[in-house]
Amino acid sequence: MLPTAQRLAELLDANLQDEKHGALGRQGIAHIRDQLRAWDRKHEGESFRANW
Repeated sequence: MLPTAQRLAELLDANLQDEKHGALGRQGIAHIRDQLRAWDRKHEGESFRANW
């Protein structure tokens, strides 16, 4: 999704922002990826079940 968001920002002459509305740079992207990896490790082996 990141490449899509970056392309949309480019086409719209906009900037990607983090959760505190600051510019989203390489360091912020790396931090988000680390958070996602940690979440994934924590929930590894759990089954996903939609509640529809």
